[in-house]
Amino acid sequence: MKKSSLSFLHLVLIKPLSRQEIEVKALIFFSLFFFVAFLKVGQICMPSFQGGRFAFDHYTLPLLLGSLIVLGVARNNWRKVVLLFLFLVLSVYFHFNFKSWAPIINPNNYDPELHALDVILRFPGLIRDVRFDLYNYLSFDLNFLYHNLFVFNFFIVNLFMAFKGFGRLRSLNLAIGLVLLVGGVLYWVIPAAGPFVYFNSYYFEVNLQQAEMLDTYNQIKNTGVIPEGFFVSGLAAMPSLHLAHATVFLIYSMSLSVFFRVLFVLSWCVFFIDSMALGWHYFIDIPVGVLLGILASKFSLRQFKTV
Repeated sequence: MKKSSLSFLHLVLIKPLSRQEIEVKALIFFSLFFFVAFLKVGQICMPSFQGGRFAFDHYTLPLLLGSLIVLGVARNNWRKVVLLFLFLVLSVYFHFNFKSWAPIINPNNYDPELHALDVILRFPGLIRDVRFDLYNYLSFDLNFLYHNLFVFNFFIVNLFMAFKGFGRLRSLNLAIGLVLLVGGVLYWVIPAAGPFVYFNSYYFEVNLQQAEMLDTYNQIKNTGVIPEGFFVSGLAAMPSLHLAHATVFLIYSMSLSVFFRVLFVLSWCVFFIDSMALGWHYFIDIPVGVLLGILASKFSLRQFKTV
């Protein structure tokens, strides 16, 4: 390529992009994955009211609360607060499209191989047996706890990071967004529904939910058509983003008091145990998710150097 062409490319593309905020750069990069995948799938997932509410409650509401606190403390940051909010909203939207598209983009299924590894390790089976015994003494809605523990953790960390400064809030949500974006693309590499395909968990209502999700998963895989309103109910075991998020929360909680550090360690343990006991994840999904959470956190902390 001629020098004049390189100079033009640098002037038109590279230089303007280098001036953009890191959130904008991330969205531009992953929009390329979104566009290429859309060309193959030919469909875009739009959430139903229920799916939109799930995404709002789990992701955007905690950030919105933290953003309002930041705006109250430092009003001159409102443009960057809006940008951060849009970044997380689009990250959530990209993520659930990536997840819904996975059975079409890569129709291979690795459940047999991942299940065989669990059988060899024997550890996941032991976790399920112990958890089943504990369930006899803990009979409240554990599925509610498993999913809403994420919301609780996100609320708490967002609140504390907001009070500590906008840089910390921004760093946390950049890490969450990167987990969603990178994790969504990784779903295409080793697609699998989850170990519940081979056993029923100790919680009956979870079994019913997983059976419905598996029917839709197989329908999408066989027909290549995504049902209208399908958004947050996709199945993807590898990697475990439950543990990736829990790891991000744990890392950021290290700047809080001992009480909250212990609380987040216990929360991480709940995700670790119940992700396998409820049948959402194979054991190998967990270290991959943890590694993703660590890398996303380290990258985000390096960008702002605030925690």
